[in-house]
Amino acid sequence: MSARHRIIRASAIGFSFMLVLFALFCGRRGFLVNAQFSPAAGTGPGLPETIEAIESARVTTRILYIDAHPDDESAAVLTYLARGLHADVALLSLTRGEGGQNDLGPEQAPQLGLIRTQELLAATRGYGVKLFFTRARDFGFSKTPEETEKVWGDQVVEDMVRVIRTFRPNVVISNFGSVHAGHGHHQASGLLTPKAVREAADANAYPELQKEGLTPWSAGTAGVPIMDLDRGSDSPQGYSIPVGDVSPLYGKPTGRSGWTPSPIIARKEFQRFSARHSYGARLGWLPKADRSSLQAC
Repeated sequence: MSARHRIIRASAIGFSFMLVLFALFCGRRGFLVNAQFSPAAGTGPGLPETIEAIESARVTTRILYIDAHPDDESAAVLTYLARGLHADVALLSLTRGEGGQNDLGPEQAPQLGLIRTQELLAATRGYGVKLFFTRARDFGFSKTPEETEKVWGDQVVEDMVRVIRTFRPNVVISNFGSVHAGHGHHQASGLLTPKAVREAADANAYPELQKEGLTPWSAGTAGVPIMDLDRGSDSPQGYSIPVGDVSPLYGKPTGRSGWTPSPIIARKEFQRFSARHSYGARLGWLPKADRSSLQAC
C-alpha cells in the first residue's frame, strides 16, 4: 500500500470516528431536547405521567384525526382528546408537506418534507397522539380536488384504508370535511375520508390487506361515525370542546400554547399562507349528532 493510500485510509478512519462521536453527542443532545416535550402517556418519570397512564388505560375509545398536511391539524383539539379525555388518538396526515413554502431556510421539496415530518413527529409527541402518513405527494397548491385526486391516484385511499384497519378507530374526525373551496388537497382530504371509511369496512375491498391480517373494520353495525370540525361558522351548532380548560395534572391548558414548545409553534412560519389561518376556539366544535361518540370517553 502506497504512502498516499495509507494517508487517505487513515483520514477516512479518523473521519468515521468523528462521525460516531458526533452521532453519540447528537443522541445525548436529542435526549435533552426531547425532555422539553410532555412525555407520552406512561413514559414520564413523575406522578402526573403515572396518573395519566392509569386514566388512559381506562378509556378504550380510539379516535383517528385526518388532514392533508403537517400544520393543518388543530393542536388544541388533538391535545384535549388525548390528554384531556385520555382517548387513544392518532393523526393521519395524507402528505409530508414537501410542496410548501419555506420562509426560514433554503430547503425545498424532499428536504422540506423531511423537516416538516420531524416537526410533526415532535408536535404529536406533545399532543400525546400517534402519527401516520400516506404516500400522497404534496405537489404544491392545487386548484381543485379533482386535480389532486388525479395526481395522488388510488394508492392514497389504499393507504388510508390500511391505517383505519390498523388503528381501528371508534370515531374519525375529518379536518376538512366541511371545506368545499380553496386548496384542492384540503378538499380532497375531506372527500376521500368517508370513502376510505366505507372501503375499510368492505370485505371485498383491498383483499391483499386481509392477507396481511388487516381485516375489515366498521366499529359495529352502525359503522365508524365521521365528525367534521366547524371551521369558521359565526353560529356553530355542534359540541364545544373546552380546549381552554387547565389540566389538573399538569397545570396547563389543553390548547396549543399549553403543550407545544415555541419551536413547534413557530413551524408555521415555514408557510406564510398557513400561518395566516386562525386556529381559534371555533375549531373545537363538532356536530351535535355525534356528541354521544365522544361522551363514551
